[in-house]
Amino acid sequence: MHRTILAATLLLGACTIEEAPEALGEPTIKLFTHFDDDEALVGEYLYNLEDFILTLDLEGELNDRTFSPAVMTPDDVGSVPFPEGEDPEKQAAVAVAGISQHPVQAHIELATEPNQVCIESGSTVYYERTFTSDVDCFVEGTCDLLTSTNEVRKETISKVWYDLSKDFRRITLSDGREALLARSWQEGVYFADNGKDTMNQTFTVEVWLPSTEDENVTLRYYAMWLAADMLVSDPNIIGGLVKSGIDEGYAFSEAFLSGEEGDCKNDRDRAYDRPDPAEE
Repeated sequence: MHRTILAATLLLGACTIEEAPEALGEPTIKLFTHFDDDEALVGEYLYNLEDFILTLDLEGELNDRTFSPAVMTPDDVGSVPFPEGEDPEKQAAVAVAGISQHPVQAHIELATEPNQVCIESGSTVYYERTFTSDVDCFVEGTCDLLTSTNEVRKETISKVWYDLSKDFRRITLSDGREALLARSWQEGVYFADNGKDTMNQTFTVEVWLPSTEDENVTLRYYAMWLAADMLVSDPNIIGGLVKSGIDEGYAFSEAFLSGEEGDCKNDRDRAYDRPDPAEE
């Protein structure tokens, strides 16, 4: 009964997200594809993205700064794997632009926080980031790549544990500004607690660009491609949840960087309670 009511509620809240124009959609995909390619090429895609972002009211209504880029296909993922046998057309593709009143360097340091609970969205109740490359040199700027694995617990339509690879890259633009770029992906399918629902595909690309008007202000952009077979699998419904989660994460990270409690109600000290697959 409760699942039926939840499904009906989500259906009522479903909405179609505006398709991203080519000026936004192309650099979104290209930044994922060419994440580890030549810095000048990546920089050009960042400039293209910035040109469009600056046409938006970054403190305005969420719907006015949310778009749906093209789905992520096996030809788009660059050097990372695409889940075998999965259909790209099942993805909810959502991108949200925003703004931060903190400099890019603060976000670089925030990325090195191992516990991302109350930095990510409210549905993220456990998030441990383990670094697989040198953190100090990345923060100091003496190396430009930071790699990590991430163990995440999401509780929303379903409750699920999953693993995510996430890389961060510092980019020096041709005008001398220092930008931050990240991409993440999941490998394999993850089953929810009920043993039926599955999380099938996740890709993300995130951008932090220093404002040309104020180096202490950062332009933000977060795109996610998510496919799941859960209580509801309609990309429009999932997309609505994703866009709200991205914007919530913007607000949470702002509060965290400001040393404020913010609206996050999750327990950052939650005990690790992921079942061991070998014992199930």
